Amino acid sequence: MANKPGLVAPGVNVTGVYPNNEFGTMTGTSVAASITTGACALMLQWGIVAGNYPELNTDRIRAFLIRGCIRDEHINYPSN
Repeated sequence: MANKPGLVAPGVNVTGVYPNNEFGTMTGTSVAASITTGACALMLQWGIVAGNYPELNTDRIRAFLIRGCIRDEHINYPSN
């Protein structure tokens, strides 16, 4: 079975704040997952809490995220 992710998030050399309030770079799936989770939380807040899109759900968020992806023409997909 081939790898076929719906979307990928950056996970290499991402600048952020460590728990001790110092800036640094981080790499790994935990960084990519955190970025994606934060984006989903902001979308839920905008859609449901602020009342802009009360029907928003996880399937629709996934569709929005995938539609917002941009393929890098210099990378062969899937890239293990």
